[in-house]
Amino acid sequence: MLTPQITIYAEPHILWMLPYTRQELCEHLKLMLSLTHPEGVLELSILDDNAMEELNNTAMLCRGPTNILSFPDSDISKMQKNSLGWMAFCAPALHRECLLYGQDRQEHTLRLLAHGLAHLLGYDHSSEMDDLTERLTQKSLTL
Repeated sequence: MLTPQITIYAEPHILWMLPYTRQELCEHLKLMLSLTHPEGVLELSILDDNAMEELNNTAMLCRGPTNILSFPDSDISKMQKNSLGWMAFCAPALHRECLLYGQDRQEHTLRLLAHGLAHLLGYDHSSEMDDLTERLTQKSLTL
C-alpha cells in the first residue's frame, strides 16, 4: 500500500513565519491525506507576498496576495500517478490574519492547509467543504 507523499518547497527566509517546521507540515498533510486520499501525492510551496501576489494575479486575475491557492491541474498532477496537484501557501498572509483576527497560528495554518486540500479533492465553497475542512483541522491538531 502506498502512503501519502508530500513535497514542500520554501525559501529559508520565509519559514520563520510558520508555527511548524517543514517536517511537521509534512506530517500534518500526510495525516490529512490519509483520511481523504491515502495514496495521494501533492506539492506545497510556501511563498512570500510578492510571489503569491504574482500567482494570484496570473492564475486568478485577482490583485494582491491571498492565503492559499490550489491547483489540481499542475504539472506534477499530469506526470505523477495519484497526484492531487499543487498548493501555494502565503506565510505573510497567515501571519497577518492571525494578528488581525486573533487566530491561533497553529490552528489557522492547519485550517488553511485543509481548505486547500479540500479544493484539490474537488470541493468548492459549501457547507460540505467547511465540514471536511473542520474535521481535517481538528484531527490534525491531535498530532
